[in-house]
Amino acid sequence: FMSWNRNMVNTMGNITSIHGTDEANLFAVSLTGWIGHYDGQSWTNTQIAGDPMLRGVWTIAPDDAWAVGNFGTLLHFNGSQWTVFPTAAVTGELHLTSVWGSASDDVWAVGFYPGYMIGFDYFFSRGVILHFDGVDWSQVLVHSELDTEVNFMSVHGSGPSDVWVTGSFGQVWHFDGNLEDRFDRIVLPVEHETSEFSSVFVLTDQQRVFSGISQGGEGFVLKEEAGQFSEIPTGFSNHVAQVRGTSIDDLWIILDNGTVLRREPDGWRNLTPPLGSRFFSSWNAHPDTLWVGGANGLLLTYTGEFETVSQVFPQNLVRVWGAANDDFYVAGQSGALHHLSNDQWAAETPGLVITDLWGPSTDFVMAVGTLGKTAIRTSDVWSPVSTGITTRLNGVHGCSASDIWAVSNVDTGTGESKILHYNGATWTTQHSVPAIQLNDVYCVAPNAVFAVGHSGTILFYDGTTWNQQSSASTNHLWAVWGASRKNVLAVGNDGTILRYNGTSWHSEYSGVGVILRDIAGTNARNIWVVGSSGVALRNAGVRFSPVVVPGNPALSRIHLQSNGRILATAGTSLLEYRSAFLPNLFTQPDCPQTVPLYCQEERSFDTTGMPDTVSQWGSTTGLNGPETAFTFEAPFSGTVEWKLSPGVTGARIIVLSSAAWATCNTSTVEALSSTDNDGTEAVSLQVVRNERYTVVIDSPSTATGTLISTCTR
Repeated sequence: FMSWNRNMVNTMGNITSIHGTDEANLFAVSLTGWIGHYDGQSWTNTQIAGDPMLRGVWTIAPDDAWAVGNFGTLLHFNGSQWTVFPTAAVTGELHLTSVWGSASDDVWAVGFYPGYMIGFDYFFSRGVILHFDGVDWSQVLVHSELDTEVNFMSVHGSGPSDVWVTGSFGQVWHFDGNLEDRFDRIVLPVEHETSEFSSVFVLTDQQRVFSGISQGGEGFVLKEEAGQFSEIPTGFSNHVAQVRGTSIDDLWIILDNGTVLRREPDGWRNLTPPLGSRFFSSWNAHPDTLWVGGANGLLLTYTGEFETVSQVFPQNLVRVWGAANDDFYVAGQSGALHHLSNDQWAAETPGLVITDLWGPSTDFVMAVGTLGKTAIRTSDVWSPVSTGITTRLNGVHGCSASDIWAVSNVDTGTGESKILHYNGATWTTQHSVPAIQLNDVYCVAPNAVFAVGHSGTILFYDGTTWNQQSSASTNHLWAVWGASRKNVLAVGNDGTILRYNGTSWHSEYSGVGVILRDIAGTNARNIWVVGSSGVALRNAGVRFSPVVVPGNPALSRIHLQSNGRILATAGTSLLEYRSAFLPNLFTQPDCPQTVPLYCQEERSFDTTGMPDTVSQWGSTTGLNGPETAFTFEAPFSGTVEWKLSPGVTGARIIVLSSAAWATCNTSTVEALSSTDNDGTEAVSLQVVRNERYTVVIDSPSTATGTLISTCTR
């Protein structure tokens, strides 16, 4: 399936520009004077008085953003309202087309004075470059050419000493930070001296990409490195209206006919959204996400594409599970069980109507089902195991072959549901719950087991007794999963997602109101939820985001495999989703993947299931254990302290440059916390504005807590 999600915003105008610091601070503007702000959960709509034609937006923080447009429109946002910024540098006849900055006191805007007639004489348009120094705007360049329209259309850069401007008729200019020389005109290849350069995107201070259309009507994408231009063929002749990307091998382009293409190692891949439209703007901060703005207020988010393989079975499917990538089971109604092993499907007869399966390995699988029946599969043979009850069992999970739990429906005779335990030989009833159906159970550890059920019921086993916990919800809960004892999630009716932090349960935003049937994860940064109406949600470490499944199948169960495949059941179909080109979702890279971290922020972490890839940081050795990582971009030069709360005995906080992290070069570190095994870990670092740093937590064993980021100018 292709994951394009429509954002509902209050504009019918063409969305001409999108920009954000991350997906929790995103702005968009339209030609009808609309400005939208996305905070990670919902859009806030603002309509500017006079409905100005807005063409560009840029932000560095939720309380610092700029929007520009036609007829001298120059607006600033201070976190609460948009206001016209008064400056003598901008007059009413100036059309501003693009804005970009490296910091709050280093912002650039470009545009043009339109051509005009005086009598029988025509005066051609003049390109304009403006600069904001934190106090006021000033005109840096006003450029005109004989008998030529000069319109500056795009500005972008990598920092205060690397700014690029492009426009009509071969206009490509560069600023290297020298205030005396200002902008220099770039010498272009002969074939592009008169081309229209619609957009520029600076990947690094050594690498840029440009897009546009030649005088001959051929669209193009150009790469520039060290003053050398080379063309990147697209296979399309259309005008390439915009280009952006995360690297030279991961580019996105928008053609003027609405086509959206992504560059891959094997060429360009067509990712045009199913909703036909012309698109004018795009933005992304991560390889697996793209926002595009189009005509009539169409604003879409792309969150990855998966190739789908489906197999239809004779019965409705109730469960998919397996202990290995090439060895898993699909259970259907009426007792059907299908087993895939060595690429061959085989029907098996376990002697019960299965509702759930679990096992510690392919050699030991426990099945539970209706009428209180269970069976164990060992040595390729299913053997029944009596439970002593006749009530339907809904869920099973364990920590080992001799520590397995199961939960049941309400017994019509006793009026109670049961929690059963298998010790490797027999089942025994451990706990009874009056009048409440229990639906699922999850064993995080022998002394941390969770069970969920109807009416928001959650029970916890501490190794000795079962006790009910307050969920603050009355919705039915259908499934539970945990990364660690301090990071457990339950899902249920009306889009309910609850998270346990080791102390209490709290609600998380899902953005949907349907029944969420199942949840699965590989670690705290890869959690999936499925439900009715084709709903699939993924949490990559920050929040749950939707993944649209075409056809809206009612997804009932989900299973994640270590090879990157996602298996889900929907009616009689087993759906296999495999990533077509994104980074593998489950296999770990040399260095752990990062999530954003900001000033004055508290970001939760959980190293359970995370890789143990690095044992030496700089000259410090012996740091064995799982790692989790964050990306921090300094908004100003100053001091940043990162501190763990609560402290984790033996843990270290390591700070590396983003360049070192990109190649997993851990031989040189920017900072490393010291520890006396007292649980107080903190590190301070003098940071440079706009520089990116990677903050790593390396603990000797799995750990959960909060990383506190405190910035001081």
